[in-house]
Amino acid sequence: PGISVFMYHRFGEDKYPSTNVTEKQFQSHINYVLNNEIKIMKLEEIIKTLDANKKFDEKAIAFSVDDAYSSFYKIAWPVFRENDIPVTLFISTDIIDKKTKGYMSWSDIRQFIDEGGSVGQHTSTHLHMPLSKMDDIKKDILNSHKSWIKNIGFIPNLFAYPYGETSNQVI
Repeated sequence: PGISVFMYHRFGEDKYPSTNVTEKQFQSHINYVLNNEIKIMKLEEIIKTLDANKKFDEKAIAFSVDDAYSSFYKIAWPVFRENDIPVTLFISTDIIDKKTKGYMSWSDIRQFIDEGGSVGQHTSTHLHMPLSKMDDIKKDILNSHKSWIKNIGFIPNLFAYPYGETSNQVI
C-alpha cells in the first residue's frame, strides 16, 4: 500500500509537450479516478499519515499542480472544483508579481483559495536550489514569504522544490 501523486503543470497547451497534459488526457485521468472509487487525499492528509506511521489505502491518490499557469485555472480547476477533488497549487511568487502572461494573477489565486483550493510555496524565482548558494536560497524564500503575506495574507505550510531538485544541504 502506498499513494500516488499526480503532478501537473499545463493543461491543453500543446506548445509545451514536456509539461502539458491534453484536456482529453486530463479528463480521462479524472474519470478513471472517479469511476474506480479511488480515495483522493489532500497533501496535508498524506503528511499527517506519514508522520503517524499509518498505512495508506491501497487505492489512494493526491493531486498537485506546479507554477500557476492560467491553463490550470481555466481548464483544470473547474473540473477539480465541480467534482470536489482536492488539489494543491505550488506557486513561485515572482512570476505572479510580474503579472507574466500565461500565468494566474493574485486575484485568480485568491479566488482559487476562496473556492476551496490549497496553495503551497515554490520559492520566489523557481531557482535550481542545489546549484544555488545558501544565502541566495534563503533570500529567495524570504522574498516569497513577503509576497505571500502582501498578496494573500499568509505563508503556505506546504513547499515543493522547483524542478523537484534538492540536496541535504538545501533541506
